Amino acid sequence: DGSQVELSEPPDGIALQSPSAMSGDSYVTLTCDAAKQKPGVQGNLILLGYGERSRRSDNGKAVGEKQRVPLGAFPAIPFEVVAP
Repeated sequence: DGSQVELSEPPDGIALQSPSAMSGDSYVTLTCDAAKQKPGVQGNLILLGYGERSRRSDNGKAVGEKQRVPLGAFPAIPFEVVAP
């Protein structure tokens, strides 16, 4: 549907693998590079939401490329890196 999420300033080695939606709920999968983060590291992650919209001409038709529009931030998500 054009909605996207991304991490805001994540710690080195922590990344958003893939967002997905299921039955109206959204889920994200995070990855951690064990060479960059060690077990015991804790903090908070911030997810930012974005949507897309088309510019409209005077007659209401979509023109040009879609624009990325910020939708806001989700509440902070606490995390802790643990050993596999």
